[in-house]
Order: sequence, then C-alpha cells, then structure tokens
Amino acid sequence: MRADRETWRKLGQLLIARRVALDPAWTNRKQFVRDSGMDKQYRSISDIESGRRDDYSASILALIERAYAYKPGAITAFLEHEGDPAYLVEDEWKEGEPDVEAEHAREWIAANPVEAMREVMRAAMRDPAVRQQLGL
Repeated sequence: MRADRETWRKLGQLLIARRVALDPAWTNRKQFVRDSGMDKQYRSISDIESGRRDDYSASILALIERAYAYKPGAITAFLEHEGDPAYLVEDEWKEGEPDVEAEHAREWIAANPVEAMREVMRAAMRDPAVRQQLGL
C-alpha cells in the first residue's frame, strides 16, 4: 500500500491527536506505548506518528489500530482514500469496558502456553520480513 509522503504525515498528526484524545496523559508517547502494551513497537509508533516511513506490515498496522482504538483496516482505508479522515473509524470498544475477546485470548494463552508460543512462531514465519531476516 503506497500513499504519498503528505498522506503519511497527515496520518501521523491524526494519530497523535487521537492518542491525546484517548487519554491526556498520553501527550507523552513513551507513556502511551507502555500503557497500551506496545513497548516492543515503540520505533514503529514513533515512525508512523512522524510519517518517517511507509513500509509497515499488516500485523504492525493491526497492532497500531488496536492501540489507537480504530477499527481493523481503518489505517489502510485512510491511506487508500488519499488521507480522508472519514475512513479512520473508531472502534466501538471504550476504555473501561471489558474486552471479552482479549480476555478469552489471555485465558487460552495461560492454559496453553506451549501451543500459544507455537502459534506465535507460525505467524512470525508467515511474515515475509521475518523470513527474509532469517535468510529463508
């Protein structure tokens, strides 16, 4: 998915505004990353907010959409429609509401840690960037 540099910058500005709107304490990006569980994706968050690059995997975009409480596919739709903010659709889940799907996932991982790790490894091996890094 290729969008021009200006569209990526616009996305970054909207993400920053969204982050602060979700929680005023999140004017600090490090705090947002920590609170949203995106510690390992700090660089991706920093890059997308600054419009620094445009080569994010679908899985990273999905994590970013989740962290900013956007519906799945919202960022791709935004980019495909020349930066039309109408496509950055907010997810219906609200802070403080139970996330049933996430809770079920946590329970399954706790009950099946070995199988969960296998699923993570299988998913990673399907990612072309991971395969390239491993020389496969």
